[in-house]
Amino acid sequence: MASALLLLATFLALALLVGIPRIVRRPGLPRELTFQEVPDAELTPPQSAHLSRLDAALGRLQYRPVFNIRVTNLPNPNLSRFYTSSVDPALLLTSLLRVDAPGAAAQNEDYVEMITRYQDGTELTTLNSSVTSPFGPVPQRVVQRFPGMDPARLKERHDQAAAGLLAREPLWLGPGEILERWQASHRRWCEHQASRGLLRYERSSDSYRISASTGLRAIAKFLNPIGPEMTFPRLLGALLFATVLPTAGIVTIKAPPPNPVLTVATALGIGPQVAGLLVIGLLLIAGGIAIGVAFGQKHFVGTLVLGLAPALILARTSLRAPLFALLVMDWTAARASAWRNRRRRLL
Repeated sequence: MASALLLLATFLALALLVGIPRIVRRPGLPRELTFQEVPDAELTPPQSAHLSRLDAALGRLQYRPVFNIRVTNLPNPNLSRFYTSSVDPALLLTSLLRVDAPGAAAQNEDYVEMITRYQDGTELTTLNSSVTSPFGPVPQRVVQRFPGMDPARLKERHDQAAAGLLAREPLWLGPGEILERWQASHRRWCEHQASRGLLRYERSSDSYRISASTGLRAIAKFLNPIGPEMTFPRLLGALLFATVLPTAGIVTIKAPPPNPVLTVATALGIGPQVAGLLVIGLLLIAGGIAIGVAFGQKHFVGTLVLGLAPALILARTSLRAPLFALLVMDWTAARASAWRNRRRRLL
């Protein structure tokens, strides 16, 4: 317990003293977006393959691609592909993002978003992104988030919510209105965040900068191990491999003989202590992989939460053992998270 609290206290100190100043110094958001159309011929092979699969999936929903757009004055690489339908007012798009952070690996993300706008200013958005934001919700904007859901089921969820809003009269947007609406939506979002003190307008650069309060909200959100981005199957898998199996394994090893581990070790001619360390090490590595896949960037918090039970059992015999166990689990989790992130790179 003391080891976990020490790691958490160290992290909090670094987050407050180092993290918030770095967040505040990050490049701001432009007040006006600059759009650049990207022809299909200029897409990379991985981008073309990814978008072709999505074209086929959305084609079955009677949607066709309109154009690819890059916002050139955003601080991070990005690419969006828009889709419209002749039988449905909802606008569909997919966004490919890469967020670069000094001293850390770039984070890659791609998601599908569905938007229906209405005559009274209401906007219904449904997306399958696992990334959440420390910023505040915009009035009249209804957001549904289903991390990892496939486009067909996502459209079903969007249509279910849209059915209750039909009386507000959905707007049909032509291709020529898409970027104009995007610009207006961005401007409205920035002005709302500034009114709440989450962004501050900087006249010299004509951009909005992140405020210290937003930095605090981002850290608090990061420390929440089970946020909206966590899916139940991933949480269940991480709980099984990072808490249940390591705890059961350690309890079994520490049980008086005869126990299964000692029996197998004797049969193989391996010393009991070596066999115990080997089994515990393999269980910690498996748990770290599960945490890295389930928690991603939050692997440190996931390690502290899910690795606490096996660490407490190890603490009965050694003060260094739980700290070492948590470090092994988090190191493995960081490698698993980085591997998963690299596989998603499209920019």
